[in-house]
Amino acid sequence: MRVSSVKYLLKDCSAMIRANVSTLAARLKLRSLLTSFLMVVTAATATAALAYTTPEEKIANRIAPVGTVCLEGQPCASAAPAVAAGGGGDQPKTGEEIYTGFCSTCHSVGVAGAPKVGNAGDWAPRIEKGVETLISNAINGIGAMPPMGTCATCDEEDIGNAVKHMVEASQ
Repeated sequence: MRVSSVKYLLKDCSAMIRANVSTLAARLKLRSLLTSFLMVVTAATATAALAYTTPEEKIANRIAPVGTVCLEGQPCASAAPAVAAGGGGDQPKTGEEIYTGFCSTCHSVGVAGAPKVGNAGDWAPRIEKGVETLISNAINGIGAMPPMGTCATCDEEDIGNAVKHMVEASQ
């Protein structure tokens, strides 16, 4: 915003204050004007702070690396290695872990018709079709549920464990 705009904002604000602001509309306009003024002052302060850096510093900041690569054997490799989140590891997670981390989002409250865990009435018609059918539906998706539910990192065994956990908790 230019200096002339700031002068206009201040002039308009002071005129409203002098006019003994009494109507709700006038108060809202005053609040809006004061908010605009504060935003202008904040932006001007931030711009002024950036102006003190030299062109060389600005360039160095723009082209600075955002990260580093650390190979095994280098001093920086002493940090613990990153571990992939979710399933797909050597050992499948328990059904309860998968349910709590992913399935409970929908199955705890019945989002989009999802059967609620613990509600035997919701699960009975599904259980009659067989657990293997339930697992297949969870893997392939059914209705509003996408394939593999909301667990993009789970494998089929993880999904099966989660389905079995939900069935056991709902009978």
